Amino acid sequence: MNALIPALLLLVSGCALLPSSFDSMEHARLVTINQLSHDSSICKDPVRAGVAAAQITAQAQWLQRYGASLPRNSRMMTMEKDLVAMSQSLSDSYARGPVSTTYCELKLTNIHKATEAVIDISARSEEHTSE
Repeated sequence: MNALIPALLLLVSGCALLPSSFDSMEHARLVTINQLSHDSSICKDPVRAGVAAAQITAQAQWLQRYGASLPRNSRMMTMEKDLVAMSQSLSDSYARGPVSTTYCELKLTNIHKATEAVIDISARSEEHTSE
């Protein structure tokens, strides 16, 4: 649990450095990850939670690969790398065996909050570039 807080802080602090350009594909994938992580009550069902963790990880990996192809996207790549690490650790935990409901809920909540922060910041970034 102690590792969750620094990861979240690193992820959110990277958001303050987001570029002024807005990419709708990145934004859409962030919204997908946000939606998949919004309901931590699925953690009470280990099968559903494991599937959700795998889906979130796949979406985060796609986002990271896509972001790597964009020019001048190094700041967003930092956030994407952290998001992959957060989701991969949850997914790996389910692959190894039983995961506590509390651990799952914390991980999903952190992923959800992190994506909300990035979505909010990128939306504001788009507002400023379109004015």
